[in-house]
Amino acid sequence: MEKIQRRLPSKRRLWPFIILIPIIFLIGVGVSYFYLRPRFIVLPHINKTVPEQAGDTTNINIYIPKGQGLQVETRQIKKPVGFSATIDAIMAEISKGSSDGRYLLPPGSKLITAYLDKDGVLYLDMNPEFQRNFKGDALGEYLMIEGIYRSFKENIPDVNRMKILVDGKEVESIGGHIIILNGIGDDFVQR
Repeated sequence: MEKIQRRLPSKRRLWPFIILIPIIFLIGVGVSYFYLRPRFIVLPHINKTVPEQAGDTTNINIYIPKGQGLQVETRQIKKPVGFSATIDAIMAEISKGSSDGRYLLPPGSKLITAYLDKDGVLYLDMNPEFQRNFKGDALGEYLMIEGIYRSFKENIPDVNRMKILVDGKEVESIGGHIIILNGIGDDFVQR
């Protein structure tokens, strides 16, 4: 019986592949970075307003659930200067609830951060208590999401859609009734 010997490739023939594979990998990483980077540009602190005089006030509208719908409450606040201050002012008013003791957000809810991307998508990153402490039914969940969206959309004209994150992660639903993975926009809130 004759043994068949297989020839192993020589080391000289492997060197071009050893060098070529990392080069191709690095080119792929570079191309991906420059191609995808514009899609993920985050604009956390854009000052889209002209600085105002001290003491100026403005009205903002906050939407709070009432019965089977939302009730708008107009609040007069010190005029915020800049994107971050505007987000903080709206969230502070939402957190106060209504004048008759109704609240839009679950107890303990806090905004960790917010940013607006170049396509007008507002990302709200909420703390875990926002999801954990929600105790409502499907209508309650819908009204909460719609109230948050309308409160930001009406007061920040650049907002086209909204995505809610919890502790930096996308969530399928806040209370298990309404799927929000695709974000919330006018198509979501129109009945």
